[in-house]
Amino acid sequence: GAAVPRHLRFRLFGAMNPATDVGKRDLPAALKHRFTEIYAGECESREDLALLVKQGLRDTVPGSSIEAIVDFYLAARKDAATTLLDSADQKPQYSLRTLSRAMEYVRAAAPVYGVQRALYDGFAMSFQTLLQTPSAAALETLMVKHLLRGQPLKAIFKAPPAPPDGTHELIEQYWVEGGDLEREDPEASGRYVVTPGVKTHLSALARAALLRRHPILLQGPTSS
Repeated sequence: GAAVPRHLRFRLFGAMNPATDVGKRDLPAALKHRFTEIYAGECESREDLALLVKQGLRDTVPGSSIEAIVDFYLAARKDAATTLLDSADQKPQYSLRTLSRAMEYVRAAAPVYGVQRALYDGFAMSFQTLLQTPSAAALETLMVKHLLRGQPLKAIFKAPPAPPDGTHELIEQYWVEGGDLEREDPEASGRYVVTPGVKTHLSALARAALLRRHPILLQGPTSS
């Protein structure tokens, strides 16, 4: 309970998100007014975004891809505010966190899958898979236009050679590392029927599991 003397140069900084979400509250006015408030808005300047992307994908993508990524990010944010809907019928919230996660995937996957494939997969994982089907199709058009520059998806979706250690399984064009248990093909054993829709979900799941860093949330009706 002893008092700790404050250093003459001690300064206190605080950071607060807007109280616009469940469980968040504004600071009491008496406490908030003790701070010198500085508003830091969302980064939307092309120059700032280009600098962030260049740094985030340093030595990974060519310089021409940086502008393409910025173009896609701004176009996706524009559509998110007007037309896109996620699985909860809400407008998706794309931010620098979404962009950073996509770039993290690109850095990890590019050496094995190539830059074009890694760009598509990384941004699909971060921006697309949370959307309803019509919105996902609309966003895919944006990804093909900006990230692939019109190149057909079939041209990039080829599995690379198998990793040499023999510990990976090829799941919908993705090499996913397996565990120690015996491997079984559930389709071959007759336990599951793998429809085209299920293949799409397996592809998204394998893509997300490839990074092995973030938790994965499966959403949808019970029967799906």
